[in-house]
Amino acid sequence: MSDIPPYGQAGSALAAEDPLAGVKGWLLFFCIALTVLGPLITFANLVNGYNETSPLFDRFPGLRTAITADTALSALLMAFSIFAGISLWTKNRNAVKIAKAYLITFLIYTIIEIPMLLALASLPSEANELIMKGAVFIIARGVIYFGIWYSYLSRSQRVAATYGTPIKEDHIGLNISKGAGG
Repeated sequence: MSDIPPYGQAGSALAAEDPLAGVKGWLLFFCIALTVLGPLITFANLVNGYNETSPLFDRFPGLRTAITADTALSALLMAFSIFAGISLWTKNRNAVKIAKAYLITFLIYTIIEIPMLLALASLPSEANELIMKGAVFIIARGVIYFGIWYSYLSRSQRVAATYGTPIKEDHIGLNISKGAGG
């Protein structure tokens, strides 16, 4: 048996000896969030959204179009989330790039989702204004989620040890995540 990691797995033989290497801690939590928790929450939100809005479809036909478009795009994003989580979990050599691409896609969708829905739904302006006020919280939450996990993937010693990726340094060349461990 060889000391070289199997094809498709990230990192090097040296990284395999690193005690931080492996899908554990916050990295494991992120994998579970991408593959299980996020998709379950998305599915529940889609079902609840449909149940709340479907009685209004006859009165606002554009709302059906908006909900259908949102459901389709959310399902694609959910599939991308699962793919990114499985890639990280199985140590795919491009896992960190895939996960970062997912996070960027998630952020873009979070920012455009509500304006897109409002444009398709053709609701009265009073309803649009009320929805946009609530959108600020949703967008802020999405930006925070993106910032935390993208930063984690870029700066974590565990991610670097597991996938053989370099840790980003701050503007003066110091390793920001020294001692973070996970």
